[in-house]
Order: sequence, then structure tokens, then C-alpha cells
Amino acid sequence: MRKRIVINPKKVYRIYTELGLKYRVEPSKKRLSMPIVPLQIPSSSGKVWSMAFVQDSFYSGKRFRILSIIDVFSRECVASEAKLSITAERVIMILDKLKANRNVPEQIVSEMGSRK
Repeated sequence: MRKRIVINPKKVYRIYTELGLKYRVEPSKKRLSMPIVPLQIPSSSGKVWSMAFVQDSFYSGKRFRILSIIDVFSRECVASEAKLSITAERVIMILDKLKANRNVPEQIVSEMGSRK
């Protein structure tokens, strides 16, 4: 196991400036200011839905997105919509259509995956 050497940042800065090097200070990462709500473990179907966007591209390079809404308890796909572009208005329209046909869940979890 390697030993970690702790060096005072002021000393590192002094040595860098003596050698004529640039000392880069990394900015601190932004913290999430809103409180984190713990995920609710569903006890029956229709309590919690999960909503996620999936993106892929055709052979020609044109991209398309798929909005999938899944019931977490039963793993049933409640809704799936594939379009070249899915706007917020379109998502609201899909949720309103689901509201007319099904019971509204207690919680909708939006999965925010990595973006590239």
C-alpha cells in the first residue's frame, strides 16, 4: 500500500511560481441545492412510474428519441413514444392521455442518465 504524502497547497504554489509554471486551481463542483427525496418502494402496481429517454440514430446518422414510461412494481411499459424530437409539450400531452386512461401514480421518477 502506498503512503500518501500531504503537501501544503501554499508550498506547491510557491514551488510552481519559482519554476515559472502555471498553477491551476480546479473550481469546486457545484452542489445540488434542492433536498434529495428518498425513492419510494412501491407496494402495488400503479404507485410509482419511471420515465426515461432513450436515444439512438439511424444508419444515415439522423437521431431519434424514445420516451418510455414504466410501472416500477409490475415492470409494465405504460407508454412508449418514438419521435425525432420530443418536446416538453409532447411529454405533457402523453401524460395527460395516460391520466385519462389510468390512475395517476403517487410518484414519477425521472431517470437522468449520462449525457454525451
